[in-house]
Amino acid sequence: MKKKSTLKRILTYLGKRKFLIALSIIFAGISVALTLYLPTVFGDMIDTMVSKGAVDFKKLISLFIHAGAVIGATAVTNWLMSVINNRITFGVARDIRRDAGAKLVRLLKNAGAREVHLRSSAPPFLNPCYYGTDIDSKDALIACNHT
Repeated sequence: MKKKSTLKRILTYLGKRKFLIALSIIFAGISVALTLYLPTVFGDMIDTMVSKGAVDFKKLISLFIHAGAVIGATAVTNWLMSVINNRITFGVARDIRRDAGAKLVRLLKNAGAREVHLRSSAPPFLNPCYYGTDIDSKDALIACNHT
């Protein structure tokens, strides 16, 4: 029973990001389709090499370019999917931390505390996020100048 209620709460946090989830699924589908399509392009390349001395180089070069474009498009869709998934994950984690902190403060105040000072610690960020989702440059970081 408790697992179901936890799952429901997490789904409510995810529900605020329906658009990003839909985009992630679309990019995943595109990535899979391109990954499955690439071997057919390589098969076409092999078919252009009929026998020794009978190679259609014009078609082979265009197929190489086509394969490169498919590989590039796959890489871009995988990268975009990673960025979107990171935004979803970081956003949900941030919202859960914010709500848990607010609930903790509220419970302490209801129990009679006049003031509540909530401190949260974590290791210092020394470098920006690789995907640029939360922190895109060292200028936005405080800790990188103090270590």
